[in-house]
Amino acid sequence: MEQVVFGRWRLRCDREATWQAYKCIKVAGPEACYCCYCRNFAAARGQVYPVEVLALFEQLGIDFTKEVEVYEMGRLESGFRHYGGWFHCVGQIEAEGADSGKFDWKNPTGSFSLYFHDKPTLVPDCFQKLPLMQLEFAAQVPWVLQEPEPD
Repeated sequence: MEQVVFGRWRLRCDREATWQAYKCIKVAGPEACYCCYCRNFAAARGQVYPVEVLALFEQLGIDFTKEVEVYEMGRLESGFRHYGGWFHCVGQIEAEGADSGKFDWKNPTGSFSLYFHDKPTLVPDCFQKLPLMQLEFAAQVPWVLQEPEPD
C-alpha cells in the first residue's frame, strides 16, 4: 500500500487492488438507474470532477466513470443541480481532515467538495472482503439533457 496525501487527508491505499475491483464493475450507479437525474449526471460527468480530484482518483485507482451511487438534491439558485455520490477505494484512512463526515475539501469555485470515511455502504461484489474507505462528494452539475429539466 502506498501513502496518498490530499488536502487534510493522509490515506494508505492499494491502487492496483482498487483498479482491479473497478474493472469488474460493468454498470456504474448512474447508468444502472434510468431516472432523468442519473441520466443527466452520466451525460455531464466530464464536467463534474475538478482536475485535482481526477488526479486523486488516478492515485487511488478509482475509475471516475463508475460511481457506486449518485443522487440529486435539487436545483440551486445558480441553475445547476446539486448532486451527491460516492466511490470506494481499497485502503484505510491514516489521518482525517477536519471533522469526519463533513466536506472538508472544496475546489476554489465551491462547485465540488469531498471527504473520506471508513463506513462504506452499497459495496459492490468486487469490493467485498477488502479493507475499504469511501470517498463522498457533492457537486454542482449543469442540466445537459435535451429533455426538459424537471421542476
